[in-house]
Amino acid sequence: MKLDCEGLLLLIRPKVYVMFSREVQKEAESHGDLRQYLKQNLERLDLAEDVVRYATHGFWGTPRQLLELYVEKGKRR
Repeated sequence: MKLDCEGLLLLIRPKVYVMFSREVQKEAESHGDLRQYLKQNLERLDLAEDVVRYATHGFWGTPRQLLELYVEKGKRR
């Protein structure tokens, strides 16, 4: 086995996740909450650099759309 990547993992369900870079992890930890961090910074995130790995199996949207849904959780009813 070898370590493939490191960072902050947002696991929605099996095979649906987003792993952020260590830099994003440090910034999110300073905010105290990933959802709050994304509310303020989602627009400026560069998915090519700030997201190390993602999987959207069964979700028919983009990783950005998945993150938008995560941020908006609880607002729509």
